[in-house]
Amino acid sequence: MENASKALTIAAGMLFSLLIIGVVVMAFNNISELQGEKENLESSQQAQEFNQRYDSFIRDNLYGMEVISVANQIVDYNQRENDSDLHVELEVTLIKEKEILDAKYIKAGNYDEEQILNAYTGLENEIENYTSKTYATGKSIDYFITLRTNELNLLINQYGEGTGSNNVPTRALRSAYQAVKDEMTFFKRKIFTCTAEYSSTTGRINKMIITENSN
Repeated sequence: MENASKALTIAAGMLFSLLIIGVVVMAFNNISELQGEKENLESSQQAQEFNQRYDSFIRDNLYGMEVISVANQIVDYNQRENDSDLHVELEVTLIKEKEILDAKYIKAGNYDEEQILNAYTGLENEIENYTSKTYATGKSIDYFITLRTNELNLLINQYGEGTGSNNVPTRALRSAYQAVKDEMTFFKRKIFTCTAEYSSTTGRINKMIITENSN
């Protein structure tokens, strides 16, 4: 009888221990689930905050100048972010049918963020090279391409055409400058459609796709 009583006591103790272990395991699982939910919520909020930086660009009436803004933003972010897995890609497509006549820098084709910025910067620099120089009467080349023919001819008769600071810029020089200026203007006025791809693991934007509208 005494042995049976001890056995029951031992069995009750074991059962109680199992119950305690079960409660501890359940509590641990609940804590883990809550922690996981908290981390998922934080990750989702971080993704939402990150995506907001680009949301305003995701539309079908993006102008060329805004494309450069997107590219600058992506390049700046990628340079600051050490983890290459979190980098954002950019793909810009300019279509052949809408190519700028005699374009030197921004031609039809596909560009990534660095390439489109390099093309645009090259165009900017060439325009700067033209406009930083002064000609007759201390004016920049911009002044001379706005003159009416009779006004321009009067200055040519007085100062002569040439490349020096005391001359009126030559016709070839004025035409070359007008071409790059037009290329810049036409690109800024181009209209694009922008969409985004999202990471399946983080929910963050990992690629922006910008395509020139065909109509």
